[in-house]
Amino acid sequence: LCGLETAPQRFVAELYLPLSLLPVIGRSIAAEGVSWDSTKRTLTVQEPRFGISSVTWEHAGSADILTIALPDSARFEHSRTRSRFDVRFPGATIDTASINRIRVAGLVDSIVAFQTGESAVLRMTLSPGAGEPRVDFLEDQAQLLITVPPGPAAPSAGTLPPPAPDR
Repeated sequence: LCGLETAPQRFVAELYLPLSLLPVIGRSIAAEGVSWDSTKRTLTVQEPRFGISSVTWEHAGSADILTIALPDSARFEHSRTRSRFDVRFPGATIDTASINRIRVAGLVDSIVAFQTGESAVLRMTLSPGAGEPRVDFLEDQAQLLITVPPGPAAPSAGTLPPPAPDR
């Protein structure tokens, strides 16, 4: 704690602090995301970017389940293109080294994490026998569950209908 020569002032949604408090604040926040505009005499502190560091994979019953621990305020979007299923986290960082060490088997052939611009991406390559992934957000646990079930069984040669008779 420190003594202030003047009290902070709040105007609508902005908080004004005495400049003498700047060194105290500066010691407690990281330099990343902090900028000073000397012409406008404004200090801008951007919200910290959240990080995704915990991803687990398990085979449960006939499905594969990927569990992603999300920090508060995490946003995500997902898409599928053929055998690829991507989950994108705008504004996030991701621990690529630890996530890229995850070994999988079954309906998920591989899991790869990477950064692209200001977003983190988690990409799963699905095996040919994989069905449509289901995405569930467990808000109370701050987790994203991606369940990959088996796809519809391909008919075997013994179950094909008989050929149509020649006419």
